[in-house]
This record gives sequence, C-alpha cells and structure tokens, in this order.
Amino acid sequence: MKQFLQTTAKHTLIFSIGDIAQKAVAFFLLPVYMRCLSPEDYGVLSILGIMSMVFSGLILQALPTASFRFYSFDHGEDDRERLDVISTTYMYLLICSLLLYTVLFALSPSLSALFFKEGNFSNFIRIVLVTDFLNCASNIPFVILRARLLSGWAAGIALCRVLVGTCLIIWFVVVRDMGIVGVLYANLIMGGAIFLLAPLITVVVHRTLSFHISVDKLKRMLAFGLPIVPGMFAGWIMQSADRYFLEHFSTRSQLGLYSIGFSFASILSFAFVEPFRKTWPAIFYPKAKEGDAGEVFSRFVTYFMLVGFIGALAIICCSEHLILLMGPEDYWNAYNVVPILVTGILVHGTQTTVNMGLFIKNKTIYAPLIVIAAALSNIVLNALLIPKFGMMGAATGTLLSYLIMLAITVEVNQRLYPIEYEYARLLHLMVLFVAIVSLNYTFRFDFWASLFFRIALFSSFFLLLFVTRFFTKSEASAITEVVRKILSMRTKAFIRTRPKNPSSVNEKSG
Repeated sequence: MKQFLQTTAKHTLIFSIGDIAQKAVAFFLLPVYMRCLSPEDYGVLSILGIMSMVFSGLILQALPTASFRFYSFDHGEDDRERLDVISTTYMYLLICSLLLYTVLFALSPSLSALFFKEGNFSNFIRIVLVTDFLNCASNIPFVILRARLLSGWAAGIALCRVLVGTCLIIWFVVVRDMGIVGVLYANLIMGGAIFLLAPLITVVVHRTLSFHISVDKLKRMLAFGLPIVPGMFAGWIMQSADRYFLEHFSTRSQLGLYSIGFSFASILSFAFVEPFRKTWPAIFYPKAKEGDAGEVFSRFVTYFMLVGFIGALAIICCSEHLILLMGPEDYWNAYNVVPILVTGILVHGTQTTVNMGLFIKNKTIYAPLIVIAAALSNIVLNALLIPKFGMMGAATGTLLSYLIMLAITVEVNQRLYPIEYEYARLLHLMVLFVAIVSLNYTFRFDFWASLFFRIALFSSFFLLLFVTRFFTKSEASAITEVVRKILSMRTKAFIRTRPKNPSSVNEKSG
C-alpha cells in the first residue's frame, strides 16, 4: 500500500506540472495583458474563453474520461484492444468535432450576438472555433500517456507547449502590438502544432497508427461518458455564469476587472486546491478501510481549512500591491473582488474534502445533482446581484453558491458516511479569518503604510491562533518542536560558516 501511495503521489505531481505551469505562466503574463490590453479587451478574452470551454466540453462528450477507463481498465491487458479504443474515440471525435465546429463556424455571427451584449466579434469567434477543433481532435492520444503513467512525457510536452505559447503571445502582443487577435493567433498556432503531434504518440507507444472505428466500443464508451456531461456542464455554469452575466447586465470594463481579480484569486486554486483534488482520492479510499478513518478525516478537514485560510490571507494581503505594480490605474479596482473570490475557491476546495461519502458508499449518482443545484443557485444569485452591484455582486453570488454547494454536500455525505467534524475549531478559524479580512477592508493607507499594515495583519493571524488557544496541547508542542529544530539548524549552519579564528583573519586582512 505504501508503494501504491508513493507511486500515485509521484505521477500525480508530475502530471500536474504541466497544468500548474500553464496556469502559473498565464498569471505571470498578466502584466503583459494589463499593459497592452484595456479592461474591455480582457473582458472580451474572458467571454471567448467561456465560449471555448462550453463548446469543447459538450463536443468531447466526456470521451477522454471514458476512453481512459476502457484503455486502462476494461482492456488493460490487450494492446490490440487498447489501440482499438484510441482509434475509435480519436476518429469519432475528429469527425464529430469537424462537423459540429463547421456548423458553429457558419453560425459565428449568431454566436457573437449570443455571447456578447454589443459589438461584432465573429472573426475572433472563428479563430477560437478553429483552435478548439484542433484541440478537441487531438485530445484522445494524450490519454495514452496518462493511462501508461508516462508522466515524464506528458510533463515535457506540456512544458514545451507553455514555453512556446508564451513566446508566441509575447511576440504577437508586445512586439507586433496585435492586441486580442495576437493572443488568439498564438493559441491557434499551438493548437495546430499539437494537432500534428498527437498521432505520433500512438505511433511511438503502439508502433502503429489505426483508423478503425469499433461501433460496439463507441456505444459502450458513450454510455459511460454521456451521463457525466450534465454534472460537468453544471460545473461550467458555476465557473462561468458570473462572467456571462457581467457581460450582459453590467459593463465590459467591470467584466475585465473581475477577470483580473479572478486570476489573482485562482493562485489558491492552482497552487493548493487543484493539486489536492487530484491526490485526495488516492488518500481517502485506502484510509476509509481503517478503524480510525472518521477521526482522521475530521482532523484533516480542520488542517485543510487552516492551510487554506493561511493561503487565502496571503493572497488577500499582497494582491492589491501586485495589481498596483503590474498594471495601469484602469485595473487597480480589480483588487476589490479578490478577497470574496479567494474565499469562494477555498469553500469549493473544502467541499471536495467532505465529499468522500458519495464515493466510499458508491452513491455517485448524487454528485451531479449537488452541482446542478449549486449551479441553479449561482444563476439566480448572479441575475439578482449583478445588475445592481456589478462585479461585487458577481463575486458575492459565486461565494454564496459555493457555500450552498458545501452545505448540501455536508448534509448528503453525513447521511451516507457520518463524520464528527470539529465544528467549534472550524468556526474559530472562520471568525479569525473574517475579522482580519474585515480590518483589511476597513483601514486604507498609502502604498508603503498599507503594505506594512497588511504584513502585520497576516502575521497576527498566527499570533491569534495561539493566543485564542486554537491549537491543542499536542499540536502546540509539535509546532514548537518544529520551530526549535529549524532555529537549531539555522544556528548550526551559521556557526559552520563563521571563520574559526576571527582575530587571525583580521590580522591577515590587515
């Protein structure tokens, strides 16, 4: 079991490198976008991204997930059958996406009117649709890398993709000053390169390339994948309804500012929540079989929230100054939504930690229903709040919908797999977090005074945890011991680097 967990953690980490690198680079490109694009331009890019996500998800029909299952589990011992799985899904998606994207390409003026409140963005939409076709059609061969745990290959390809894509964006947007279309052309070129590369993965691994379509396998994979789509679609609504409503019921500038604020809040997602979500199943499944599982899971949720609140406070305390340094004045108000959005992301991550019962008890039929209920609440809240409060209403609606999803998740899972969570300690954490965030919003100073004030606020969170006796005696002792060891190591390192005879050194230097 130990070897299994080590292997799982290793490959999960390596597979995550590409995704984390891509999101990290997207964040570090923000100064480029903020200097070269207006908030309105960034809002247009945000809506194009939403459109891309929705259509790509629907056209893929959850077949990457289905083909992974059939390749690695149903036909895991027969290479000919595995090749048949890949060729069937690859050819089906190639044909299906070609037909559907051709229709969408012809409907681009209508799509522009549907997704944008004003302006004709048909040309931009056509570039995005061609890029999405190339990406969808080349999606399946990469399943081979995950199924065979060729994580080094996957990470290498992803890092090359990120590096080349970043260079293309800088070339088109900064050097050529092409604005939005420069970003779209960079993505189009990378999509074409991946489209040409993808079939080579099958050739390298299976030593051949097949174009055969097995109708029987296709039916079974669609039967497996299609029921997943409603829940996935509800998840996309949770992620994108706020920006869609901002485009149609507020201003495009508000949309651009909100999208920038969301990018900063998302640091918590790609640095902490998403890597955890990928490794958590490999941890809780084997632990659930042990006698102390309930106690361990309860304590783990407390620790998850503790680390999450620390990360959220770090982002809240430094993001305004980063926005001030990275972008012109037009973007400075983007900070206002960061505290609310980062809290929503933490709540969403917490929902993952308490959603074990559905999987342990094999009651996953409830999972999409929970997401659908939260998505519907998200639509209603956005419709009510955005027309009056703009981007602040969007952020608040998103946070409230995640809280609703968390509440439903806890209720359902407690009925299936009861756990006595440390509610008093969780409330303790939340009160301290809300108090510090409230102080952060209440007092405003100039740049340097504000910076030191927020550093003091962030530091006070740790002090208050001890003063208000959040930690148990054993936890406090363990923390003290860790700090003592760190200080001891630093002292020893300092002693080793000091000259043994300072006076002789001074004499020689003299």
